[in-house]
Amino acid sequence: MIEKRELLKILDAHNPICWDLDKTVIKGKNSPFFQRYICSHPEKTHHIVTFRTGQELDEIFDDIRNDFPRYDGTQFESIVSIPEEIDKAFYSFHHKARELAIFPKITDTTFKRKFPTLNREEVITASKNYCSWKPKTCLDLGSSILIDDVYNQLKNDCKHLGVELINSIQYIQSENTLKQVIQP
Repeated sequence: MIEKRELLKILDAHNPICWDLDKTVIKGKNSPFFQRYICSHPEKTHHIVTFRTGQELDEIFDDIRNDFPRYDGTQFESIVSIPEEIDKAFYSFHHKARELAIFPKITDTTFKRKFPTLNREEVITASKNYCSWKPKTCLDLGSSILIDDVYNQLKNDCKHLGVELINSIQYIQSENTLKQVIQP
């Protein structure tokens, strides 16, 4: 469990701050809290780092304006989107193949039996490139923190690269406290 003041202390210790967009800054149960923080700290540099591409990326400003009432265009220094080639490589493989490729206990034989037409190393490379893109981008932007809803997908690369990861959807607002659901 983390109290609101503890989360604020963590955020206050970082500048710049990288934020995921969907289910974090907008369209998430804790988005109003994060939006208030962003607006209350114009002295900080805030970046959006998103997996959006294509049409979703084209709609980003409309979505922000619709879900972030105080947004005026000045809150974010930059909005950085994953390169389409990394996104396409990752999504070109079936989600089960991506999961199995990076699961160390699955043998090559088992992987080949389940996905006979796929090269495991290609799937692993695509998965690693995708999962490491956000923490690498944070570092490129000078940030040592990322607030994101895809915690499990990003936690290993964030830890490896020294980027603190805050799970934006594991916190549940109640009166004066945001409680973290502890994962085993």
